[in-house]
Amino acid sequence: MKMFTIIYVLFCSFSINAQTIIYDESHIDDDFWNFKVKLECAIASKDTAILKSLFYKRVLTAADSYVCTNGCTPDEVIHFYFRDKKDNCWDELMSILKYGFSSRLDTMEYSYVIEKHDSLIFEAPSYLKIINDSLLAGKLKIAILGNQISLYENHCLKSKVITYVSYGLYSYDEDEMESPRIYTSENNYLEWIKLTLDNGIEGYVLNKHTSNVILRNLKVAKFNGEWKIVEFYQEPGC
Repeated sequence: MKMFTIIYVLFCSFSINAQTIIYDESHIDDDFWNFKVKLECAIASKDTAILKSLFYKRVLTAADSYVCTNGCTPDEVIHFYFRDKKDNCWDELMSILKYGFSSRLDTMEYSYVIEKHDSLIFEAPSYLKIINDSLLAGKLKIAILGNQISLYENHCLKSKVITYVSYGLYSYDEDEMESPRIYTSENNYLEWIKLTLDNGIEGYVLNKHTSNVILRNLKVAKFNGEWKIVEFYQEPGC
């Protein structure tokens, strides 16, 4: 009962406003719902044995190019990312799941996936689906992950608060790689992103309130009736 309470608090405490970009479609497949509960329990207790059992034979990660060849084995993923209960990847997994799973059909073949999987897959965090749809439409967007987040006139806490922004997608000032440009202040301790609202207002928001701080995503596919994690992936350069 205690474990259920912890999981409920960690993963289910969202306001109605968050539903515009954050939604969880885990309920559309009973087997996946059971998989997600097991994954949440593994994260809450930092149980590497349970977590390892949820990985596919090969898992695509950010380290593949210099650590693993064509995806990491479950043992390698645990070794490189989850050996210590203090490893940041436990917190990353918690953050990823906090924002739910979206679903889509995926019939593409991947070199690291050596078996055929069902066409329905799940990906987290869920807001990536909307961000990617915007990208396909030629619009670069970043998600604000919070309610009533201050938008400042300059990238400084002492500057004027222009307005407030909440859960949603916003245009941002991009760098040469089309990623959000990072502005610093307070002796380079704080990081900021410059946003442009739909009404043309421009301002700065603390980077920690944006999707820019969650660098990894999960992809889960079903093989022979079992859901398995096939990606714990971080884009190159992140």
